[in-house]
Amino acid sequence: MASTLSFQIIKDIAEAEKFWKALSPNLSLFDDWDFRMCFHKFHQKELFFIVGYDEKQLVGLLPLQYNDAIPGLEFFAGSYMADRGGYMEDNRVFVKTGYEKYIAKFYDFATAQKKTLKLECITGTDPFTTSLPVQDHKFVLPLTFQTSDEYLDQTYSGETKKKLKKRIAKIAEEPIEILADQWNDIELMFQFNIAMFPDSSFRDRPYHQDIFREFLQPHNTFKAHLLTFVVNEKKQAVTLALIYKDTCYSMNRGFDPAADKNLREYVHIKKVEDALGMKLKYFDAMAGDYGWKERWGMKKIPQYEYNNQQHN
Repeated sequence: MASTLSFQIIKDIAEAEKFWKALSPNLSLFDDWDFRMCFHKFHQKELFFIVGYDEKQLVGLLPLQYNDAIPGLEFFAGSYMADRGGYMEDNRVFVKTGYEKYIAKFYDFATAQKKTLKLECITGTDPFTTSLPVQDHKFVLPLTFQTSDEYLDQTYSGETKKKLKKRIAKIAEEPIEILADQWNDIELMFQFNIAMFPDSSFRDRPYHQDIFREFLQPHNTFKAHLLTFVVNEKKQAVTLALIYKDTCYSMNRGFDPAADKNLREYVHIKKVEDALGMKLKYFDAMAGDYGWKERWGMKKIPQYEYNNQQHN
């Protein structure tokens, strides 16, 4: 195996797709080409795919794009904004087995391009990746239990568990109907989310609503899944998940601001039950704890970052 690699920069979308599909491990939703294209379709950033070769053998890919909001390079479809981070998680250098020790060389080549690098939410267990600063954590719940009661029993104890079960039971006393895949309700999710959060990404982030509508298209390799919660004959919550392989990715949600505050806990429990019903193995609650994910028994997975200032 060579100790040095040669690199090529790819900017054509058809060529980029070919290299992505040849090297992506397809372990995560974020490794999926169709998912990334839901973002690229609207943002259309200039591609900057760094392809690595050992002699003439294709061995790796660092998929980047140029974003003038930085200005500089970010991960493909990351769509970073000056006042907010990007949306992509589980970013990585795709390398063939046996070439993991050369991952740093892809970042070195990117740094040598004399452009600002803002590479966020990097995943990996190789020595170089784990040497990077931790930017954040994502939170994943292994679905190792059979029922939501077992979930609560393994996560909480004592008076805390007793009070939580009481709050959930109180909500369940109301007439509640859960509707699946009422696709038009994604618009209600946007409305609720904007009403809940003054800085909602659906309010002013370019194309964000269009991207989420694109998730619903049947041609995607992942499957969209909407749940609408009707309480006392009124729609009060809508959640969107994406199903990829054995994992439910909880993408976003919206609640009627007038809804009982305990409805959020009830909705979380029902989303986990829904994932259990689909025989999935993991519930991915995405990056950022927001004061509740670790408390709900989710495993913390580090997301690293790389930028020029750290490595120049």
